[in-house]
Amino acid sequence: MIVWLGGNNIIRDNCDLDFVTFINTIPRDEVEKYRKNAHLHIITSAHEANTTVLFEAMEHCVPTLTTDICGMHDIVKNNTGVKIPVDNYQNVTKAIAEKIDELAANPNKLYDMACELRLDSFNYVSEMREKYYNGLYETLVNNN
Repeated sequence: MIVWLGGNNIIRDNCDLDFVTFINTIPRDEVEKYRKNAHLHIITSAHEANTTVLFEAMEHCVPTLTTDICGMHDIVKNNTGVKIPVDNYQNVTKAIAEKIDELAANPNKLYDMACELRLDSFNYVSEMREKYYNGLYETLVNNN
């Protein structure tokens, strides 16, 4: 299983999963190659709302495993990714490692999420987000 890891190396540092290849910092010209081969995207940032990389993963039908906080809470759905509850560091890293193990042992779950993303991600591609925000702006301007 190839995991596209965003943010900190907490997961890599706390997992002993030989069957998982973690991809983190790569040259910009190789991003597309790695993204095409990724089975799971992980982002654990505690201070970001919705990063572009989340939408990139969705557009490529790569399910995201994230902490259940901020904007990721609203964008990542139970059928298109995995949200890990946040309480304390030890529980979160343990839950992430267990979920990666579970998904690696049951790749059909990743496949099902990828299929759901194929349907759902259209709402989040850059053109649709631009249309949404421009429409929202027009509504606000016209109502004032």
